[in-house]
Amino acid sequence: MPLGTLVADGVNFVSFTGTVLAATVEDGYVVTDGTLRAEWNDMFTEITFQDSPVLYLAVFDEATGDFMGGWKSLNLVNMTR
Repeated sequence: MPLGTLVADGVNFVSFTGTVLAATVEDGYVVTDGTLRAEWNDMFTEITFQDSPVLYLAVFDEATGDFMGGWKSLNLVNMTR
């Protein structure tokens, strides 16, 4: 998944309207450039995202572009078909 991918926009957080982007956290900083690394088997029936970095749903204020915080953090993601 490319980091910086729009997950949602126009989200009403009561005090501001937010945009949610796919991100990760590295060395304590939110990163929205690059891709998440994963491993898969020969048949592509199982994909495992590395536990570091994590998928972080970063919230930004639509009006100012300011980082407002995280909505959700996911790690140890394993997808099986």
